[in-house]
Amino acid sequence: MSFICSLSGESPNEPVISAKTGRLYESRLLQKYLSENRQHEPQTTHALTPDDIIPVHSDPPTVKPRPPTLTSIPALLSTFQNEWDALVLETFSLKQQYHQVRQELSQALYQNDAACRVVARLMKERDEARQALATLQAQVAAVEPVAPVAAQPDTMEVDVVADPAQQYYDTAAETAKTLSKGRVKREVPADLTSPEAWKTAAESSVIS
Repeated sequence: MSFICSLSGESPNEPVISAKTGRLYESRLLQKYLSENRQHEPQTTHALTPDDIIPVHSDPPTVKPRPPTLTSIPALLSTFQNEWDALVLETFSLKQQYHQVRQELSQALYQNDAACRVVARLMKERDEARQALATLQAQVAAVEPVAPVAAQPDTMEVDVVADPAQQYYDTAAETAKTLSKGRVKREVPADLTSPEAWKTAAESSVIS
């Protein structure tokens, strides 16, 4: 089983374990990460205090190397190591920011799509309401009769023009009543053949 740092992905020189999650970290990387005003463990929302950091001791303990100087190869290696640690931390922070921005962008696109759908539905309902209102106004104008203008005292007299169709219907009704009364009063001629005579009638001749 190999121990890999959760930040750098490499085997740590001074391994420490988080008491909250049990993850393994390089001690200096974790200290740098927490020193940048971050009060939570990397990749989690758990608050991490120095008491929650447990160092991993080896048995027997290893001999610590002497501190390098700037004029030796170990000093250069230490400088490169520090640069690498800074690069790893920066890469990790950029990855976190990338994921956060990606989530925010996805949520913004979803909200924009939902807003466009709502606006389109509202515009469709508005157009349907306008069309229904125009149809209703046309029907009311066609059904509603023209009210006659009553003559008011001390006002200008207005000539009300009657509907020609209504005059035609009134004239036809009066003519029908007159003709109906005349047909009722008409006397039957004396020489009119009765229905009984028509029943006994026989053929006398054929005109070709």
